[in-house]
Amino acid sequence: MAEHDGQPAGFALYFFNYSTWVGRPGIYLEDLFVEPELRGLGIGKALLQRVAAVAVENGCQRLQWSVLDWNTPPSTSTARWEAIFWTSGGMCA
Repeated sequence: MAEHDGQPAGFALYFFNYSTWVGRPGIYLEDLFVEPELRGLGIGKALLQRVAAVAVENGCQRLQWSVLDWNTPPSTSTARWEAIFWTSGGMCA
């Protein structure tokens, strides 16, 4: 959960998964939401950085999330964060 001026600003909902292929845990980011009027302030990036830190702290092999191709703001952010974008399934890692 992120706050801005003491008020809720956004959240990241994630869960741990496990890859039988690599034999290590991972994290799947189910949802990342920032209030529309607070977008562009770095809140989404801070939330993603915190989820990535949780992944590192727990020895996760990867952090994955999905972005629908019509949802351009997250798609743009995904490219800026140098994530790998798998166009066939809309998956990022």
